[in-house]
Amino acid sequence: VFDADDDCPAILGPALKARARNAIGNDGISIVIPKHEFEAWFLTSAVSLSGRRGLRLNLSPPLNPESIRGAKEWLDRHMTDGRKYSPTVDQAALVAKMDFDTARTCRSFDRLCREVGRLLGS
Repeated sequence: VFDADDDCPAILGPALKARARNAIGNDGISIVIPKHEFEAWFLTSAVSLSGRRGLRLNLSPPLNPESIRGAKEWLDRHMTDGRKYSPTVDQAALVAKMDFDTARTCRSFDRLCREVGRLLGS
């Protein structure tokens, strides 16, 4: 899993998967690339993250979170007390609190869930 930034995930993902298959020779891998940024998943599940890790209360998701280039900055703007979002400090804690069912409305997060299921054989 890594950010697509300005690349198209539908092109970048298969190209990287082909390179990985050539390197290790099996299908025990998966590539999931969030459109633009991993943090779009937080934006999608913003309601479940209200009041957590410095995010303001009554947080609502933006329209079409995966289309936002600058999800980290969106999080910064919605933090209280002058805090700034830090991937290394906040990311794991926010993942632990986000609503996965809501996050699955993001195509890339739904793909992550399906790929984990595939890799686990379920």
